[in-house]
Amino acid sequence: MHVGLYTCTAATWCWLQGYLFISVLVSASNDLMKLVIQSIKNDLASRNPVYINLALQCIANIGSRDMAEALGQEVPRLLVSG
Repeated sequence: MHVGLYTCTAATWCWLQGYLFISVLVSASNDLMKLVIQSIKNDLASRNPVYINLALQCIANIGSRDMAEALGQEVPRLLVSG
C-alpha cells in the first residue's frame, strides 16, 4: 500500500488506522485526549516522515485547544525545518 510517496508496512498501516480512529471517533473533550497528545508528541519527535505526517494530519483534523497548548512549539518547528 502507498501513502503519498512512502510505502506502507504492516506497522505503518496500523499507525494509519489508529490516527484515522482518533480523528473520526474520539472527540476533543474525551478523557483519552491526554494520551493521544502524548502519542502525537512522540510521533512528531520520530525520524519517520510517515509518522510525522500522520501526526500532523491528526492535529489538523482535531485541532483542539489542548492540542494547541501542548503542541504549539513543535508544529511550527517542523514546518520550517524542511
